[in-house]
Amino acid sequence: MTFKRFNYRRPLSGSVASMAEKDVEIHRLLSEARIKSLKFARKQRKLQPAIERAKAWIKYYEKKSEATKAKKDLAMLEYWRNELATRENLRKLQSSTAKYRWTHETTDLTKMRTAQAEYYEAKVKILPPKEAEITKKKLAQLQPLAELEKTIDETMYKAGIQDLMKQIKAYKIEKKVLTEELWKHKRKPSGIIGYILLSFGIISLILSVPYASSILAFIGLGLTFWGALLLFLKPTKLVKADLLNSTIISSLKTINQIISNSNSQGKAIYLPPKYLKNIKGATVFIPAKKETILPSTEEIAEEKIFLENPNGMCITPPGLGLTNLFEKELKTNFLTTDITYLQNNLPKLFIEDLEIAENFEMNTENSIIHVKITETIYKNICKETRKLSNICNSIGCPLCSSIAIALTRATGKPVTIEKTEISGDGKTIEAYYRIIEE
Repeated sequence: MTFKRFNYRRPLSGSVASMAEKDVEIHRLLSEARIKSLKFARKQRKLQPAIERAKAWIKYYEKKSEATKAKKDLAMLEYWRNELATRENLRKLQSSTAKYRWTHETTDLTKMRTAQAEYYEAKVKILPPKEAEITKKKLAQLQPLAELEKTIDETMYKAGIQDLMKQIKAYKIEKKVLTEELWKHKRKPSGIIGYILLSFGIISLILSVPYASSILAFIGLGLTFWGALLLFLKPTKLVKADLLNSTIISSLKTINQIISNSNSQGKAIYLPPKYLKNIKGATVFIPAKKETILPSTEEIAEEKIFLENPNGMCITPPGLGLTNLFEKELKTNFLTTDITYLQNNLPKLFIEDLEIAENFEMNTENSIIHVKITETIYKNICKETRKLSNICNSIGCPLCSSIAIALTRATGKPVTIEKTEISGDGKTIEAYYRIIEE
């Protein structure tokens, strides 16, 4: 029997060398994976070591499955890939949870819930059957994202109602104080002095008769004249324009903030008196969506701020006090009038009686009413109002709002402010109103 001598110095063939190199690489990767596993165990199963361990085993089984093509190795490769996805989703869940706890914003809560669902979906693939069933039940109990966002919006909407109510209450108090400060006039500040002068004048006249003194008679006549004049003279109480502007603007900013917080996007609709319990009151309905929808009379009669059918909010317009003053000055009730009456009487009221404008024009064309006001004392307020997106072309400034209330009382129909324009020099204000046919 003969033996063939093997030459150890001869180099290995390419395929054999390649297999040897692959074995060395596989053993190296196995060692790294075991080291990562030890680090994971020593660091009390923390998240980052777990991710590094999963990546190491994935590299190992990728090389091994490539070499062996064994089903067992492919199955282990799939397991560790699922393990890595689970750990990474867990890290994402922890990050989104921490962010939501800090911000409490809707978008962050949605991201947290999405990360939670992805984590459970990945975890199901690596758990034993019984534990996987429990995780599937947890996943099924998670609220769908669309319903979650809707629930969040409703919860935040209801939670903000109390704050909005406080703001509205503060606004009403501030508005009442302003109205009393601005329009409480025609009183008798010199009543006591008038009575004193009148008394001394009468006494002087009486004494001038027995003493036959013309001096006492002239003094008596003078004192009597000035006393009577002070009693019947009713000077107007003036308020500084800066005080008026700053007070009204703060109230309008409050209304603008309330509308922004309520997410109401529709155009304000001035409701006619038939919707109200108090005929001297006024209500503006602001739909949640950009469409003209009128609420029912019964729902408005409940005097709710936030309505559900249709969805929107009702507030007291800023021009209510002015409109009631117009009626008081004209000694009439706009409910018993029409647009023609307003066209004939509002110019005189604005220009001569109240002196709040140098010129006033009202023109009608079908359902559109055009009002032009020149050199009004409200021009600065109108300029500031244009900076408030939810006020200018929706509810309007106090002056435009007061005209809208007068129109809805005179016509008995809902009215909207279509647009308002102000000239470059701020002297002329133009407002366009539309009467809604029910």
